[in-house]
Amino acid sequence: MSKEKKIYLIGFVATLLFILIFSVFITPKDEKLPKNTKVDLIQLENEYKEKTKLLVDSYLLLLQSDQLDLEKLKQIKDQLLALKVPDEFKDLHVNLVLSIDSVNNAELGGDKNKKIASIELVNKNKENFSWLNR
Repeated sequence: MSKEKKIYLIGFVATLLFILIFSVFITPKDEKLPKNTKVDLIQLENEYKEKTKLLVDSYLLLLQSDQLDLEKLKQIKDQLLALKVPDEFKDLHVNLVLSIDSVNNAELGGDKNKKIASIELVNKNKENFSWLNR
């Protein structure tokens, strides 16, 4: 074997060794990755229902007052957005957040029709999800 071929062969082997060492020691291992935490779906659903019902009740009570407190409205929205939402309630969740936004915009713009439409949307959701009425 010629001297030139030996140099290429040694370079090739050195490159392979470098790649092998890099992949073994540098690449994160499965043990270093965070484990996926298991979610108890029944518990998640029950917690969501309980917290959402309280927030919806607070929201409707706030809407019945003569002077709407926009800060409390924002707090309800923030608490609603902080909830973990089960898949089956995503549409409800989006509708509730949109309703709050609509009431906020209606209050800022002085549009009573939007406020009424938002209340109707919440009442429609209460009909579709009976646990909101308990």
